[in-house]
Amino acid sequence: MEAFLLECLAVHNDLLHLLEEALHLSPNALTSRCSAGNGEVRITHYPPVPIRQLKTGSTYRISEHTDVGILTLLFQDAVGGLEIEGQTKSSEFIPIESSNLNEMIVNCGDTLQRWTANYLRSANHRVTYPPGLQDEDALIPARYSVGFFGKANMSASMAALPEFASRLEDGVDIDERTAQEYYNYMHERTVAAPAKVSA
Repeated sequence: MEAFLLECLAVHNDLLHLLEEALHLSPNALTSRCSAGNGEVRITHYPPVPIRQLKTGSTYRISEHTDVGILTLLFQDAVGGLEIEGQTKSSEFIPIESSNLNEMIVNCGDTLQRWTANYLRSANHRVTYPPGLQDEDALIPARYSVGFFGKANMSASMAALPEFASRLEDGVDIDERTAQEYYNYMHERTVAAPAKVSA
């Protein structure tokens, strides 16, 4: 797992360099904000669950959420159920399936959305029943996923990059929080919010 974490950190760094180039940013504009190599790997096991528990929409394997970090690298099995909300149509969710374990799904997180002043949007997503399963008596098999969550340096500014300041009101970002302060705030907000029951 330590070797896998290091590989994910390297891929995350490469993707940020590619984004710097694609967005015409100064070299290391993104990577300098996460030079400490912060990130975590999470292995998630979803136990088998009857489809009827998920079809009402009141229960999810994981309810709608965005990831707080920069980029998420996700690997999943072929069971299905991951859905990502469309960027142009709110509440329209698109199934994201993987045909093999080597496919990597890349999500933008809240941090990257803030740094680009909403130019790149954090991906709202959830895990529910696979669209191919319709029989309410069916048992959805166990599902496994492995996610790497790239995080900013804890002292990094959450303010928008200067290149995106024109997208803000009056061209000024008044948020002076560090990544640590922002991540703590988001954690406390998530814990305090009433959530749907997860199966």
